[in-house]
Amino acid sequence: MKKIEKYRIAFGESIRQLEKRVNMLVEVGYVPYRNIVVMDTPEHLIGTETAPRFYIQSMIKYED
Repeated sequence: MKKIEKYRIAFGESIRQLEKRVNMLVEVGYVPYRNIVVMDTPEHLIGTETAPRFYIQSMIKYED
């Protein structure tokens, strides 16, 4: 079994922004870990159109 060396969180306010950040981490050896999480801010839940929604992906790097 591979041992995890490092753990990072990639996040963005859009799927496109998250994709860019995940791809940057993949280029340096990280891999996505588990599912994407979508987190609504309280403002977003009450219908404020400009309120952010966050997309989050756990990333890990295995030891060589």
